[in-house]
Amino acid sequence: MMIRLAGHLIRLAMLNSRQLAILGYFRSSSGLSSQGVQELLKQNNFKSSLVTVKRDLAKLVQLSFIQAQGKGRAVNYSLTANGKLLAPIDAHAYCQVEPDKRAGISQYDFSLLSQAAEVTLFSAEDQDSLRRGTESYCCKSRSIPPSINKKEMERFIIELSWKSSKIEGNTYTILDTERLIRDGIEAPGKSKEEAIMILNHKKAFIL
Repeated sequence: MMIRLAGHLIRLAMLNSRQLAILGYFRSSSGLSSQGVQELLKQNNFKSSLVTVKRDLAKLVQLSFIQAQGKGRAVNYSLTANGKLLAPIDAHAYCQVEPDKRAGISQYDFSLLSQAAEVTLFSAEDQDSLRRGTESYCCKSRSIPPSINKKEMERFIIELSWKSSKIEGNTYTILDTERLIRDGIEAPGKSKEEAIMILNHKKAFIL
C-alpha cells in the first residue's frame, strides 16, 4: 500500500530556490530580521526587494517552518521545531560544500526531544487515509492462511534486516542474510559484528 506524505510535506515542492536559501540562513543563525535576510540574499546573488523577502517569510511562517517575534520593525524570525526537524534541505547544494564548511551545530540540541511532540507529521486527511488503509488490510488479511502469513512476514523481516544493515555499511548479501536469519548460518569471510547487526535488526522488528 502506498502511503501519502503529510500535507505540509507535499507542499515543500512549492518552495522556490530563494525560499530554500532563506531556510538555510536560519539554520546557522539564532534569529534574523527581514532586512538581515535580504542582505544575506544579496550576498548570495539573489536580487529580491524587501517586499518579496517579507512575502517569502510570511509563507515560511504559514508552513510553520519559522516563527515571528516582536512587532513592526523589531520583528525577528527564527526556526521552529517544525523547521528544525522537517524543513527541506537542498541536498545537492549541501554536498557541494566542503564538510568542514557546512552549516551545523557543535552539540546535540536536546530541546528538540520535547519539541518533537508538538510537530504534527500527518494531517487529519492523512490520518484518515492511513486508518482506511489499515482497515482494508486487516479485512483482507483475515482470510490469509497462517502458514502464508508467516512466510510473508519472514520474507519481510529478511529484506528489512538486509537493507537496513546495508545502509549502515554491512556487506552481507540478501542470500547471506536469508541463511543467517532462517538457519543461523553466518556468511564465510564476514565479521561477527555484521552478523550481530543483522540479527539485531531482526530482533528489533519482532519486539
